[in-house]
Amino acid sequence: MYYQLGTWLKGRIVVGGDSGTVYRLPAEGEDEDSDPEVAASLGQFVAMLQNYVLGRCLLPMASSRTEREDIRDEIENMLTAIDEDGGASQAWTYTLYDNY
Repeated sequence: MYYQLGTWLKGRIVVGGDSGTVYRLPAEGEDEDSDPEVAASLGQFVAMLQNYVLGRCLLPMASSRTEREDIRDEIENMLTAIDEDGGASQAWTYTLYDNY
C-alpha cells in the first residue's frame, strides 16, 4: 500500500506503507526501471527536500559557471550525505541541470 504525497516531474511521490520508503513512481510512458527510490524514510525525504530547495534557490544567484557547478556539486553531496541511495536518484539530479 502506498500513500501519495504529491507529484514530481509528472510522476507521483508516494510513501510505502510497510517500509516508509519514499518513491517517485514513473509517469505514463516513462521508463519503468528508472530509480524509483528517492529516500529511505519520510524524515530523510523532508531533510533532502529542504536542502534541495535551498540549493536550487542559490543557483540563479551564482555569478559564474564555476559557482553554479560548485552549488550543484554541494546539493548532490548533501543529498547523498543524508541518504546515499535516494540521493543518487535521477529525480533529484535531473532538474539540477535543466536550466542552468
